[in-house]
Amino acid sequence: MKPPARVRKAPAQVVQTAQRAAAATLRAASSGYKELGAGETPYRADFKRGIEATVDKAGGKPPQRNQAQELVFEDAPTFRPVFEPSQVIRQGAFGGTYWRPIVSGVTGEAIKDAWKEFPDDWFKGVPAKLLTASWPRYDAAVNRYGVKCGGSLDMWESSGWISNIDPYGWFQWYCRFFLGRRSSDDARQIQRWNSVAGPGGRFKNQLIGRCARASTTHDDATISPVIRQSLLHWGYELSEKHAAAYVKKKKLPTLKPAASKVDFRTLGLAVGSKPSNQTGKVGTGKKAAAGAKPTGKTPASKSKQPASSKRKAPAAAATSSTKKRAKK
Repeated sequence: MKPPARVRKAPAQVVQTAQRAAAATLRAASSGYKELGAGETPYRADFKRGIEATVDKAGGKPPQRNQAQELVFEDAPTFRPVFEPSQVIRQGAFGGTYWRPIVSGVTGEAIKDAWKEFPDDWFKGVPAKLLTASWPRYDAAVNRYGVKCGGSLDMWESSGWISNIDPYGWFQWYCRFFLGRRSSDDARQIQRWNSVAGPGGRFKNQLIGRCARASTTHDDATISPVIRQSLLHWGYELSEKHAAAYVKKKKLPTLKPAASKVDFRTLGLAVGSKPSNQTGKVGTGKKAAAGAKPTGKTPASKSKQPASSKRKAPAAAATSSTKKRAKK
């Protein structure tokens, strides 16, 4: 008998060409590409493949607040955001566009109402302009700091930073991680957070340096509102403790003491509301993650909102139709 014929593998160059062609097809049909304005060029000429990730069968435990009011995840000790996902949205973020319907340039799927997989109380009373506005209707005025920040969907997708299980990006990952879903992409996403808002986070430390050199308080909203808005999107706000530690380490000019203390546990929530009970479905974009556990309660607080005149009222709880824009 003749030995079976050997299957010849396609040359690497042929494979790469086919992959680029497939990526180009996905990109052409994606919302990120179609949202480009007239005369606007794509962020990149090429299109990197997204992250291929999988959902773990086992879920994680709910976070707890430490004395510094950081959210502490038992299985991710270096990940310390201060805001729950609902607090990010309620304070005014992403120009109101984050949960808009999209056609993903990573999966090719048309996605709508992705926010509905999460607990109802996260979005109760939140107007549509804070959730599902189209990209051309990005409204900086709904953002907490009144400024526009962040890149386009085309930028994130074409750079290869979006995974197949979280086609909306990092904040979608955070919403699901917060509720207990765990995946093969967690370490990368946590590292991204640390590079922005962790102990060595470039955005956080840039902000501290600017406040120190301006001889003002750590929470002076007129200093780098774009950075402050960006940090909010990552679930973080600069604390007096973190700012003082960095100033001491780098021997920067001393910061002025803040006029009031901030309670991160309730910031952004409507008066009388408690932190989320964190119960809800843990999604992957198609179905709930197998074995993911609903999470429990974080300590509630009845502390009053800070009275500082420098702090903008949370967007979802604001009663005035006029909003002052912070200077860049």
